[in-house]
Amino acid sequence: MNPDIYLQNSSTQMSELHYPAEDLPKLKKVLEDWGLTCVYQTCIDQLIDMKILRLLKTRHVDKLLSTYPLGILVKFESELEKWKINLNIVYINKITESAETSMNKPNLEPLLKSFKSSQELKVDVIL
Repeated sequence: MNPDIYLQNSSTQMSELHYPAEDLPKLKKVLEDWGLTCVYQTCIDQLIDMKILRLLKTRHVDKLLSTYPLGILVKFESELEKWKINLNIVYINKITESAETSMNKPNLEPLLKSFKSSQELKVDVIL
């Protein structure tokens, strides 16, 4: 990458942009899991951090990996799609668990104790 290239409509030089260091091991691990460590440096060069990886669309992948063989492109797209689905499932599960634990479940114990065991419980009374 040429550090003298200026961003469109900006005076910021490319060399002034940085990759979030905390994402380096995470990105490497994901690409290793996918069997695609060959694209690691390209992702770094193109500032593909973990947040951007989640946002990537097919048209972006086409541009990102335009110099790679088609097989790498197809594998990357497939693994990216599966990874995003898994992320959403994990996220949805966390939200669901959180909602379930924070929900106030009705406590019918005091109501039930107020009735003697010989009395009939009527649903319309409880509700």
